[in-house]
Formats: sequence, C-alpha cells, structure tokens
Amino acid sequence: MVALARQISFGTESPRLLLSGLDSLYVSYFIDMQNGRLDFDDLAYRRERLKESGRNKFEEVRLGSMSFALQPYGSKPYSYVLENELLRIRLGEHIQPACHIQFYSRALMHLGLDRCQEMIGEWLQSLELSCKREEAVSRVDWAFD
Repeated sequence: MVALARQISFGTESPRLLLSGLDSLYVSYFIDMQNGRLDFDDLAYRRERLKESGRNKFEEVRLGSMSFALQPYGSKPYSYVLENELLRIRLGEHIQPACHIQFYSRALMHLGLDRCQEMIGEWLQSLELSCKREEAVSRVDWAFD
C-alpha cells in the first residue's frame, strides 16, 4: 500500500530534497547585565509609553550595534521582547539566563550559524556586556522541503 501511494504521489522516482537546514534556533545566554551599557530604565519607560499610546504595535530602538522593534509586552519570565528580521530577543535584568534568542530561518539560511554567533558576540560587545558562562541551545527546529 505504501509503495503504491509513493508511485501515485511521486511516479517512479524517489522524492528529492530541495532544501533543508535549521529553521529556528533558540539559544540562552548567561549575561552579566549589571556591568554594561544596556539601559533597562529606558527600555521600561519606552515599553510603558508604548502600552499607553495604544496606537503603535512596537517602537524602533537602537541597542548597541543593532536596531529592534521593542514590543509592548514581555514573555515570561522575560520583561522585554525585541525583534528584527533576523531574530527575536527576550531580555531580563535580574534573571539567568538573562537573554534568550530565537534565530529565524532567514538569518540561519542566509548568514549561516557561525555568522549568527559572531553577530551576537559583536552586539554584546557593542553594549559592553559579557557572558558569565557558555550559552546553551534550548531548542532546534529543522526545515525540509
């Protein structure tokens, strides 16, 4: 029965893989948030102002070397959600891991994993932030076409 279904769906050829790779990668970063240039008071002010305005769904913010859309909500246990076309960052000031990043497929497929890691290292360096310990992968989603 399975062989017949395969012949009906694909003819006599075996299916060919067109594209495969990482679709999303979720990484936790254990960052020392006390000794850097990330202004949590400013983020809190902007987020509250955004919530109260009711007009905008996000506010564009520049943090170090990258620009993001600051969302008017957090994502437990993180207080802040920042996004751009390459990734989604969840930040917390007094928790560990302090930063949880979801790399989107666009970043992973176009830049590659190594460049994505370099990009985050450059971003952290631009904010004078450092990791307390090695990052941890919490989830990987694969794409197959």
